Amino acid sequence: MVGNRRILMLWHGNEEKERTGKSFGTSRLALLAMLLCCALIVGYIERSIPFDFAVPGVKLGLANVIVLFALYKLRPGDVLILVILKCFLTSMFTASFTALAYSLGGSLLSYTIMLVMIKTGIGIFSPVGVSVVGAICHNIGQIMVASFILGSFLVITYLPILLISGVITGILVGVVAKLLIRNAALNKLFIK
Repeated sequence: MVGNRRILMLWHGNEEKERTGKSFGTSRLALLAMLLCCALIVGYIERSIPFDFAVPGVKLGLANVIVLFALYKLRPGDVLILVILKCFLTSMFTASFTALAYSLGGSLLSYTIMLVMIKTGIGIFSPVGVSVVGAICHNIGQIMVASFILGSFLVITYLPILLISGVITGILVGVVAKLLIRNAALNKLFIK
């Protein structure tokens, strides 16, 4: 019975409210779920676009618009939950569990660096700059995981291509995210 009560308290945010004075609340949970759904839908649509005809493995990364937007609008812990759930659910939908390792490695490194840039460089880095660095870090993280899994550092030879594509897609993602971040109607929904 005590375990069930604790679960209910966690679900309703009472424990966090006691600890921080702020409740997780249903509105934060709904916003997080909405962003997760948007990221999954955009990712699904992106997978149907044959973009990697020239260079295999290169993606636009349009779902990262949602992650970058969330970094500016939600608490860091909430965004971390979003990133992890996005990676796990995408791998479940695509039935590609090796891609999960690559995605998690790249996403967690990218999340960490972008968060540091946003929190420490307030006003210095634009969303476009943060996006470009995030895309580059995502590719570096994926190469590191691939090198570990394959047991070979030859994969690093693919890094220059990924870095160039990361800059290009990072600019695209950053521009779209910047438009969303500045949208007055959306700003009313998100309270840190």
